[in-house]
Amino acid sequence: MSKHYLDFDDEFLDIHIVGIACHASNYRLCWQLNNALNLLLERSDTPYTYWPGKSQISEHDMFVGEDEYWKCKLYLIQNRSRQGNLLVPEYREADYLLVVLNPKEAFSSEILQKLNKQSLILTAFRINPKGLKSKANLIFE
Repeated sequence: MSKHYLDFDDEFLDIHIVGIACHASNYRLCWQLNNALNLLLERSDTPYTYWPGKSQISEHDMFVGEDEYWKCKLYLIQNRSRQGNLLVPEYREADYLLVVLNPKEAFSSEILQKLNKQSLILTAFRINPKGLKSKANLIFE
């Protein structure tokens, strides 16, 4: 019997991820990001969901928005789920993940600088999606 392997292309990983350490509630952080970065992040009706085990489900609160000027889509996702699972277990210190689809390098560095100046955010740091063991958890449109 032959074996089939699922291989992820690097094109799939045309995203930038910023880990955010912040003890504030998700709606409060979203409000501050909207003000600081001139975004329009809104709470998604459906949470970000993945299955870490055969019978488990992991639901993470998510906010979605678009930046008209930079023409990219943004997701603010809580790293720890309601069930206690981590979306990206390699970065336990990240309370939230800001995922930018189809980013421009200038936009990502601008985000990082502005995030580290915010009073609610303890630290913001870049996460390399290619080096993640849990990159299969991050599947977007």
